[in-house]
Amino acid sequence: MPTEVATATAWNFQIPATASAEAMDEPCPELSSSVSTRDSAIDARSIHSTYTPPRKMTSKLQGLFHHSNTEPSPGKRHSMNLFGKSRSSSQSSGSSSPPAIPSLSQKYGSCKKGFVSEGATAVIRLVTKSNCCSDVYCVKAFHKKAKDDSDRSYMKRMTSEFCISSTLRHENVVKTLDLVIDEKGRYCAVMEYCSGGDLFEVVRERSLTDEELACLFKQLLRGLQYMHESGVVHRDIKPENLVLTSCGTLKIADFGVSDVFQSCFETAPRNCRGAVGSHPYHPPELFEHGNDYDGRAMDVWSAAITFYCMKFRRLPFLSATKDDASYAEFLTALPNLDWAPFANMSQAQQDCLYGMLDINPKTRWTIKQALESEWMQSVEVCQDGALKSGWKHYHYLPTRR
Repeated sequence: MPTEVATATAWNFQIPATASAEAMDEPCPELSSSVSTRDSAIDARSIHSTYTPPRKMTSKLQGLFHHSNTEPSPGKRHSMNLFGKSRSSSQSSGSSSPPAIPSLSQKYGSCKKGFVSEGATAVIRLVTKSNCCSDVYCVKAFHKKAKDDSDRSYMKRMTSEFCISSTLRHENVVKTLDLVIDEKGRYCAVMEYCSGGDLFEVVRERSLTDEELACLFKQLLRGLQYMHESGVVHRDIKPENLVLTSCGTLKIADFGVSDVFQSCFETAPRNCRGAVGSHPYHPPELFEHGNDYDGRAMDVWSAAITFYCMKFRRLPFLSATKDDASYAEFLTALPNLDWAPFANMSQAQQDCLYGMLDINPKTRWTIKQALESEWMQSVEVCQDGALKSGWKHYHYLPTRR
């Protein structure tokens, strides 16, 4: 399947003057660009949720990932209603029948002018529900089908993302609330709005302490652990796809290339296919055999690279291939575990990060192992910014509505 290439937001700020950064022998590549190769390049930006036990979502995906060969009876042709109950022609005869999917304006109100961000397949806008305490929601409006795209592939991309995101419920995963149609006839996913910015913006505009960085990293790992326990892999973990609430709770966003690696009907996990996501965050196995890899191991590697970006404000290397000079230096340092960027970190931090950056996906640490590490066990996660000691974390941007 052909893929689309999209250029993500430029990282054009300088590395902070910290002891850890100064210990590096050579300057690593600036985060000047992040090339994203994906089946459908979507830049979801924003979006509170409560925890529910894992694996509740898998049965809801039965219809999407386990297609039935049965056909409707000749006397009852079904109209298209992808996300609700189908309506037979005998039930929907007459022009006054209500639409299968509600309109955005009727249910939530009018969107604000302009948009938060725009990707290859969608735009992100904000809407204020004026009849309900003026709550603000994030609306992801999918572009209409391209002329060279088939109805089947278009609907599969849309339904896959919505079905996965709408069934995940965890405090560190964005909550998708609804599916509506806007004034232009586009399908729109309505999500909770996270006004604290995305992690890319937060790291660029704020100077965070090591404790705040570790808190954010642990929240990311908690969200990924929930997803993996639910049978879902993200496959595009990076700072731009992690958003913050107004009090600093981190949430994983953008499920445009997510995949179900094990449903409730499967006894064993299966590998993912297709080189999706962003090249600088790809593990080495994707460059070697991208059509057959463990999506969970990919998420682990991408999470570790994301932490590197959070701490040093730059990428460690542009691609995990031997022809990349910075990656070659990383490989040279691996046998003795003496990679310069990690030199000033504690032994507990190094153990965790080296485990997550194991070049062998079979022996690479899992998210569970990372969370059970000495380092992560010592990290206190704030509750909406508040710590038990009475101090606060400020790893978010001021609310902007």
